[in-house]
This record gives sequence, C-alpha cells and structure tokens, in this order.
Amino acid sequence: MGPDIVMPMCVSLLQELSYYNVLISSITAGLKELRRAIEGLVVMSDKLESMYSCIFEGKVPTFWQKGRPSMKALGSWCRELFLRGAHLLAWANAPRSPPTLCWLPALVAPTGFLTAVMQTTARAECWPIDTLGWEFTVMPLEEQSFVRPPRDGGVYVRYVQDLSAHCRVSSSQ
Repeated sequence: MGPDIVMPMCVSLLQELSYYNVLISSITAGLKELRRAIEGLVVMSDKLESMYSCIFEGKVPTFWQKGRPSMKALGSWCRELFLRGAHLLAWANAPRSPPTLCWLPALVAPTGFLTAVMQTTARAECWPIDTLGWEFTVMPLEEQSFVRPPRDGGVYVRYVQDLSAHCRVSSSQ
C-alpha cells in the first residue's frame, strides 16, 4: 500500500497518540502538584484534595477520566492505561501497517479508527466509500493466531463488548 492509501490510519493513530499524551501529561502534572502540596510547598486546592482522596480510596479521579469514563478501581484503570500505551506504541513503531489485531476499546475515538479502516479499504480497492459496510464475524481463536491482517482489507478487533446484542451459539454435530 502506498502512503496516500494508509494516510487515514496514520491520522487516526496521531489523534489517539495526542489524546493519550494529553492524558499522561495531565496525570503527571497533577501528581507532581499533589506531591508538592503534601510536602507543604503549595496550598492544597479542592482539586488536589479530591485527587488525594480518590487515590487513598483506590478510585480514579474524575478529571483523569475525561473522554474515557470508567468504573474500574484505580489499580485496574492504571494497568489498562499502561496496556493502552503499549498498544499505541506498537502501532506507532509501524505506522504504515496498522496493528493486525486492534484493541478497539483502547481507543478514545474508535469511530474515527473504523472510518479510517473504511477509507483505507476504499482507496486500496478503488471503491466508493459509501458502498462499503461492516460485517462482523466472531472468531473463536487465540490472539496468537492472528499474524497477518485480513486479506479483504478489514481489521481484526479484540475485546469488544456489546451489551445490547444477543448471540445464539449452535453446536454442529
């Protein structure tokens, strides 16, 4: 694929990296300021006190969840944040080839990513984008089985939860 074809995926990656970097910078600055407040070097504001209470109680401060609300405990949330960063880093190390297995819930703007996938496929196949649609197939395979992207230009997605869906599994005998 040429650079003009994969450009939508690069834009999606840059957007996600931007969101992630802003979040990490905000968390880091807040924690540094909280440390200074605990040491008595600055006045503890309501925001810092709220952050301190949340951390003490094992909760995620609400202003850390901007754009990604979560009900997880602080430890689980931090682990997911680390894994999200690792996923974005792996993609950033090879920006011209999107990840073989995309962790869609890790993205702040998953609709932007899915639109980029459609644009990339439409450009590669010279199809009008409005003729494309989505097809979802549940694949009972381990993550290690996905070593190459799909041949038809789509993407493999992992860890998708749809609480409004109903699925009936039939066993073939």
